[in-house]
Amino acid sequence: CLENNIYCNCGTLGMVEEYGKALKLKGTGSSKISIRINPGEGAGHSKKTNTGGPYSKHGIWYQNLDEVKRIANEYGLTISGVHMHIGSGGDMEHLKRITGKLVEFAKQFEEVETVNFGGGLPYQYNPDLQQEDITGYKTILEERAKLLKDHFGRDIICEIEPGRRFVAGCGTLIGEVRSLNHTFDEEGKRIDYVLTNVGFCHLLRPMAYGSFHPIWFDGDNLGPEQDLIVAGPVCESGDVLTQKDEEPVARKLPLPNPRDCIVIGGAGAYGHVMSSNYNSQPLIPEVMVDGDQCVQTRSRQTLDDILREEVG
Repeated sequence: CLENNIYCNCGTLGMVEEYGKALKLKGTGSSKISIRINPGEGAGHSKKTNTGGPYSKHGIWYQNLDEVKRIANEYGLTISGVHMHIGSGGDMEHLKRITGKLVEFAKQFEEVETVNFGGGLPYQYNPDLQQEDITGYKTILEERAKLLKDHFGRDIICEIEPGRRFVAGCGTLIGEVRSLNHTFDEEGKRIDYVLTNVGFCHLLRPMAYGSFHPIWFDGDNLGPEQDLIVAGPVCESGDVLTQKDEEPVARKLPLPNPRDCIVIGGAGAYGHVMSSNYNSQPLIPEVMVDGDQCVQTRSRQTLDDILREEVG
Protein backbone atom coordinates (compact mmCIF):
# COMPACT_ATOMS: atom_id res chain seq x y z
CA CYS A 1 0.00 0.00 0.00
CA LEU A 2 2.76 2.44 0.92
CA GLU A 3 4.84 1.69 -2.16
CA ASN A 4 1.89 2.09 -4.52
CA ASN A 5 0.07 4.88 -2.66
CA ILE A 6 -2.98 2.68 -2.05
CA TYR A 7 -5.46 3.83 0.59
CA CYS A 8 -5.54 1.04 3.17
CA ASN A 9 -8.67 -0.14 4.99
CA CYS A 10 -7.56 -1.99 8.13
CA GLY A 11 -9.88 -4.63 9.55
CA THR A 12 -7.99 -5.64 12.71
CA LEU A 13 -5.91 -3.95 15.39
CA GLY A 14 -2.94 -5.91 14.11
CA MET A 15 -3.38 -4.48 10.62
CA VAL A 16 -3.40 -0.93 11.99
CA GLU A 17 -0.20 -1.60 13.89
CA GLU A 18 1.41 -3.37 10.93
CA TYR A 19 0.70 -0.36 8.72
CA GLY A 20 2.12 1.97 11.36
CA LYS A 21 5.31 -0.06 11.68
CA ALA A 22 5.72 -0.21 7.90
CA LEU A 23 5.25 3.56 7.63
CA LYS A 24 7.82 4.15 10.37
CA LEU A 25 10.31 1.80 8.72
CA LYS A 26 9.84 3.25 5.24
CA GLY A 27 9.86 6.84 6.41
CA THR A 28 7.62 8.06 3.59
CA GLY A 29 4.06 7.43 2.49
CA SER A 30 0.55 8.38 3.49
CA SER A 31 -0.31 8.30 7.17
CA LYS A 32 -4.02 8.23 6.35
CA ILE A 33 -5.89 4.96 6.77
CA SER A 34 -9.45 3.75 7.06
CA ILE A 35 -10.65 1.22 9.61
CA ARG A 36 -13.36 -1.39 9.23
CA ILE A 37 -15.49 -1.59 12.37
CA ASN A 38 -17.51 -4.57 13.54
CA PRO A 39 -20.56 -2.85 15.06
CA GLY A 40 -21.50 -5.86 17.18
CA GLU A 41 -24.33 -7.08 14.99
CA GLY A 42 -24.85 -8.13 11.41
CA ALA A 43 -27.41 -9.29 8.87
CA GLY A 44 -27.34 -11.99 6.25
CA HIS A 45 -29.63 -14.39 4.47
CA SER A 46 -27.44 -17.12 6.01
CA LYS A 47 -24.88 -17.28 8.81
CA LYS A 48 -22.17 -17.56 6.17
CA THR A 49 -23.02 -14.17 4.72
CA ASN A 50 -23.46 -12.38 8.05
CA THR A 51 -20.36 -10.20 8.32
CA GLY A 52 -21.00 -8.46 11.62
CA GLY A 53 -21.38 -9.52 15.23
CA PRO A 54 -19.34 -11.78 17.53
CA TYR A 55 -19.10 -14.68 15.09
CA SER A 56 -17.80 -12.63 12.17
CA LYS A 57 -14.08 -12.50 11.44
CA HIS A 58 -14.43 -9.07 9.84
CA GLY A 59 -13.69 -5.71 11.40
CA ILE A 60 -12.33 -4.19 14.59
CA TRP A 61 -14.68 -4.84 17.48
CA TYR A 62 -16.55 -1.63 18.28
CA GLN A 63 -15.39 -1.67 21.92
CA ASN A 64 -11.73 -1.56 20.81
CA LEU A 65 -11.75 1.87 19.20
CA ASP A 66 -9.73 3.41 22.04
CA GLU A 67 -6.99 0.91 21.20
CA VAL A 68 -7.16 2.05 17.57
CA LYS A 69 -6.54 5.61 18.76
CA ARG A 70 -3.61 4.51 20.89
CA ILE A 71 -1.93 2.69 18.01
CA ALA A 72 -2.62 5.58 15.64
CA ASN A 73 -1.05 8.06 18.06
CA GLU A 74 1.99 5.83 18.57
CA TYR A 75 2.75 5.66 14.86
CA GLY A 76 1.43 9.03 13.73
CA LEU A 77 -1.48 7.60 11.77
CA THR A 78 -4.58 9.52 10.77
CA ILE A 79 -7.91 7.68 10.84
CA SER A 80 -9.47 9.44 7.88
CA GLY A 81 -12.11 6.84 7.10
CA VAL A 82 -14.43 4.47 8.93
CA HIS A 83 -16.19 1.56 7.27
CA MET A 84 -18.52 -1.31 8.06
CA HIS A 85 -20.25 -4.06 6.12
CA ILE A 86 -22.71 -6.19 8.05
CA GLY A 87 -23.71 -8.61 5.29
CA SER A 88 -26.38 -8.86 2.63
CA GLY A 89 -29.88 -9.68 3.73
CA GLY A 90 -31.02 -7.07 6.21
CA ASP A 91 -34.11 -4.89 6.06
CA MET A 92 -34.50 -1.13 6.00
CA GLU A 93 -35.17 -0.80 9.73
CA HIS A 94 -31.98 -2.66 10.51
CA LEU A 95 -30.02 -0.53 8.05
CA LYS A 96 -31.40 2.61 9.66
CA ARG A 97 -30.29 1.49 13.11
CA ILE A 98 -26.87 0.20 12.08
CA THR A 99 -25.95 3.27 10.02
CA GLY A 100 -26.77 5.37 13.07
CA LYS A 101 -24.30 3.29 15.05
CA LEU A 102 -21.53 3.92 12.54
CA VAL A 103 -22.13 7.67 12.72
CA GLU A 104 -21.54 7.52 16.48
CA PHE A 105 -18.36 5.50 15.98
CA ALA A 106 -17.13 7.97 13.35
CA LYS A 107 -17.55 10.86 15.79
CA GLN A 108 -14.71 9.40 17.86
CA PHE A 109 -12.19 10.22 15.11
CA GLU A 110 -12.00 13.95 14.51
CA GLU A 111 -10.00 13.71 11.28
CA VAL A 112 -12.54 11.53 9.47
CA GLU A 113 -13.13 12.46 5.84
CA THR A 114 -15.08 9.42 4.60
CA VAL A 115 -17.72 7.17 6.15
CA ASN A 116 -18.50 3.98 4.22
CA PHE A 117 -21.76 2.34 5.32
CA GLY A 118 -21.08 -0.81 3.30
CA GLY A 119 -23.76 -2.86 1.62
CA GLY A 120 -26.65 -4.88 2.96
CA LEU A 121 -29.44 -3.57 0.74
CA PRO A 122 -32.05 -6.34 0.55
CA TYR A 123 -32.83 -8.23 -2.64
CA GLN A 124 -35.78 -10.61 -2.94
CA TYR A 125 -34.94 -13.62 -5.13
CA ASN A 126 -38.44 -15.10 -5.00
CA PRO A 127 -40.52 -13.53 -7.80
CA ASP A 128 -43.71 -14.43 -5.93
CA LEU A 129 -42.75 -12.06 -3.09
CA GLN A 130 -42.57 -8.29 -3.20
CA GLN A 131 -39.20 -6.63 -3.78
CA GLU A 132 -38.45 -4.37 -0.81
CA ASP A 133 -38.55 -0.67 -1.66
CA ILE A 134 -35.15 0.91 -1.01
CA THR A 135 -35.98 4.49 -1.96
CA GLY A 136 -36.13 5.31 1.75
CA TYR A 137 -32.45 4.48 2.05
CA LYS A 138 -31.64 7.79 0.34
CA THR A 139 -33.44 9.61 3.14
CA ILE A 140 -31.56 7.59 5.75
CA LEU A 141 -28.21 8.47 4.16
CA GLU A 142 -29.13 12.15 3.91
CA GLU A 143 -29.96 12.13 7.62
CA ARG A 144 -26.65 10.45 8.42
CA ALA A 145 -24.72 12.95 6.27
CA LYS A 146 -26.39 15.85 8.12
CA LEU A 147 -25.53 14.38 11.52
CA LEU A 148 -21.91 14.03 10.45
CA LYS A 149 -21.76 17.57 9.07
CA ASP A 150 -23.34 18.98 12.24
CA HIS A 151 -20.72 17.23 14.35
CA PHE A 152 -17.60 17.87 12.28
CA GLY A 153 -18.57 21.25 10.87
CA ARG A 154 -17.77 20.11 7.34
CA ASP A 155 -19.12 17.80 4.67
CA ILE A 156 -18.18 14.15 5.14
CA ILE A 157 -18.07 11.86 2.12
CA CYS A 158 -20.67 9.10 2.61
CA GLU A 159 -20.24 5.89 0.62
CA ILE A 160 -22.34 2.75 0.15
CA GLU A 161 -21.76 -0.62 -1.52
CA PRO A 162 -25.08 -1.54 -3.17
CA GLY A 163 -23.68 -4.12 -5.60
CA ARG A 164 -25.86 -7.21 -5.11
CA ARG A 165 -29.11 -5.25 -5.08
CA PHE A 166 -28.26 -3.79 -8.48
CA VAL A 167 -26.88 -6.83 -10.30
CA ALA A 168 -28.50 -9.95 -8.79
CA GLY A 169 -31.47 -9.78 -11.12
CA CYS A 170 -29.35 -8.97 -14.16
CA GLY A 171 -28.13 -12.52 -14.69
CA THR A 172 -30.01 -15.62 -15.85
CA LEU A 173 -28.41 -19.06 -16.03
CA ILE A 174 -29.68 -21.33 -18.80
CA GLY A 175 -28.97 -25.06 -18.95
CA GLU A 176 -30.45 -28.37 -19.96
CA VAL A 177 -32.33 -31.19 -18.25
CA ARG A 178 -30.33 -34.37 -18.72
CA SER A 179 -32.32 -37.06 -16.91
CA LEU A 180 -34.93 -37.88 -14.26
CA ASN A 181 -34.38 -40.10 -11.24
CA HIS A 182 -36.19 -41.16 -8.09
CA THR A 183 -35.57 -42.83 -4.73
CA PHE A 184 -37.71 -43.83 -1.74
CA ASP A 185 -37.21 -42.71 1.84
CA GLU A 186 -37.47 -44.90 4.95
CA GLU A 187 -41.24 -44.53 5.00
CA GLY A 188 -41.61 -45.48 1.35
CA LYS A 189 -42.26 -41.95 0.11
CA ARG A 190 -41.02 -41.36 -3.41
CA ILE A 191 -38.44 -38.60 -3.97
CA ASP A 192 -38.16 -37.29 -7.52
CA TYR A 193 -35.01 -35.69 -8.93
CA VAL A 194 -34.44 -33.62 -12.03
CA LEU A 195 -30.81 -33.95 -13.09
CA THR A 196 -29.40 -31.05 -15.10
CA ASN A 197 -26.07 -29.92 -16.50
CA VAL A 198 -26.05 -26.93 -14.12
CA GLY A 199 -24.08 -27.56 -10.94
CA PHE A 200 -22.47 -25.73 -8.07
CA CYS A 201 -19.42 -25.27 -10.27
CA HIS A 202 -21.61 -22.84 -12.24
CA LEU A 203 -23.78 -21.38 -9.45
CA LEU A 204 -22.42 -21.97 -5.95
CA ARG A 205 -24.93 -20.00 -3.87
CA PRO A 206 -27.57 -22.74 -3.36
CA MET A 207 -25.01 -25.25 -2.07
CA ALA A 208 -22.87 -22.75 -0.15
CA TYR A 209 -25.68 -20.79 1.51
CA GLY A 210 -28.88 -22.72 0.90
CA SER A 211 -29.95 -19.76 -1.22
CA PHE A 212 -33.24 -19.65 -3.09
CA HIS A 213 -33.14 -19.06 -6.84
CA PRO A 214 -36.26 -19.13 -9.03
CA ILE A 215 -36.33 -22.03 -11.49
CA TRP A 216 -38.39 -22.49 -14.63
CA PHE A 217 -38.47 -25.27 -17.20
CA ASP A 218 -39.17 -24.71 -20.88
CA GLY A 219 -40.29 -27.58 -23.09
CA ASP A 220 -43.06 -28.73 -25.40
CA ASN A 221 -44.55 -31.38 -23.12
CA LEU A 222 -44.10 -30.29 -19.52
CA GLY A 223 -45.99 -32.43 -17.04
CA PRO A 224 -48.13 -31.31 -14.09
CA GLU A 225 -46.56 -29.64 -11.09
CA GLN A 226 -45.12 -31.97 -8.48
CA ASP A 227 -42.48 -31.99 -5.77
CA LEU A 228 -39.07 -32.05 -7.45
CA ILE A 229 -35.50 -31.79 -6.25
CA VAL A 230 -33.41 -30.13 -8.96
CA ALA A 231 -29.76 -31.16 -9.00
CA GLY A 232 -26.58 -30.78 -11.01
CA PRO A 233 -23.92 -33.07 -12.51
CA VAL A 234 -21.21 -32.74 -9.86
CA CYS A 235 -20.12 -35.79 -7.85
CA GLU A 236 -21.40 -34.55 -4.45
CA SER A 237 -24.93 -35.12 -3.18
CA GLY A 238 -24.94 -31.51 -2.04
CA ASP A 239 -24.98 -30.41 -5.68
CA VAL A 240 -28.63 -29.41 -5.46
CA LEU A 241 -30.20 -26.21 -6.78
CA THR A 242 -33.34 -26.41 -4.63
CA GLN A 243 -32.23 -25.95 -1.04
CA LYS A 244 -33.44 -24.43 2.19
CA ASP A 245 -31.38 -23.98 5.35
CA GLU A 246 -28.50 -25.60 3.45
CA GLU A 247 -30.44 -28.84 2.92
CA PRO A 248 -31.96 -30.27 -0.29
CA VAL A 249 -35.68 -29.58 -0.45
CA ALA A 250 -38.34 -30.36 -3.03
CA ARG A 251 -40.05 -27.55 -4.89
CA LYS A 252 -43.36 -27.66 -6.75
CA LEU A 253 -42.43 -27.41 -10.42
CA PRO A 254 -43.82 -28.78 -13.69
CA LEU A 255 -42.20 -32.10 -14.58
CA PRO A 256 -39.75 -31.59 -17.44
CA ASN A 257 -38.32 -34.07 -19.92
CA PRO A 258 -34.71 -34.72 -20.85
CA ARG A 259 -33.40 -32.05 -23.25
CA ASP A 260 -35.85 -29.46 -21.92
CA CYS A 261 -34.39 -26.11 -20.94
CA ILE A 262 -33.84 -25.07 -17.32
CA VAL A 263 -33.78 -21.35 -16.54
CA ILE A 264 -32.41 -20.09 -13.21
CA GLY A 265 -32.99 -16.49 -12.16
CA GLY A 266 -31.08 -14.19 -9.87
CA ALA A 267 -27.69 -15.35 -11.13
CA GLY A 268 -26.23 -11.88 -11.66
CA ALA A 269 -24.44 -11.63 -8.32
CA TYR A 270 -21.94 -14.17 -7.01
CA GLY A 271 -22.45 -16.34 -10.06
CA HIS A 272 -19.63 -15.97 -12.56
CA VAL A 273 -17.08 -14.93 -9.93
CA MET A 274 -17.71 -18.05 -7.81
CA SER A 275 -17.75 -20.51 -10.71
CA SER A 276 -14.98 -23.08 -10.98
CA ASN A 277 -13.52 -26.02 -12.89
CA TYR A 278 -14.50 -28.49 -10.16
CA ASN A 279 -14.83 -32.02 -11.61
CA SER A 280 -13.10 -30.62 -14.71
CA GLN A 281 -16.30 -28.83 -15.67
CA PRO A 282 -15.66 -26.08 -18.25
CA LEU A 283 -16.49 -22.47 -17.46
CA ILE A 284 -19.63 -21.63 -19.36
CA PRO A 285 -20.11 -18.96 -22.05
CA GLU A 286 -21.73 -15.65 -21.20
CA VAL A 287 -23.91 -13.43 -23.35
CA MET A 288 -24.80 -9.81 -22.66
CA VAL A 289 -28.28 -8.77 -23.79
CA ASP A 290 -28.93 -5.09 -24.44
CA GLY A 291 -32.39 -4.54 -25.86
CA ASP A 292 -32.54 -6.66 -29.00
CA GLN A 293 -28.74 -6.94 -29.21
CA CYS A 294 -26.81 -9.98 -27.94
CA VAL A 295 -23.04 -10.01 -27.54
CA GLN A 296 -21.01 -12.99 -26.32
CA THR A 297 -18.69 -11.72 -23.59
CA ARG A 298 -17.05 -15.00 -22.66
CA SER A 299 -16.50 -18.17 -24.67
CA ARG A 300 -17.06 -21.66 -23.34
CA GLN A 301 -13.87 -23.28 -22.09
CA THR A 302 -12.67 -26.20 -24.17
CA LEU A 303 -11.18 -29.45 -22.93
CA ASP A 304 -7.82 -28.22 -24.19
CA ASP A 305 -8.18 -25.09 -22.03
CA ILE A 306 -8.82 -27.18 -18.93
CA LEU A 307 -6.01 -29.66 -19.62
CA ARG A 308 -3.61 -26.80 -20.26
CA GLU A 309 -4.28 -25.48 -16.74
CA GLU A 310 -4.06 -28.94 -15.16
CA VAL A 311 -0.90 -30.28 -16.78
CA GLY A 312 0.91 -27.07 -17.72
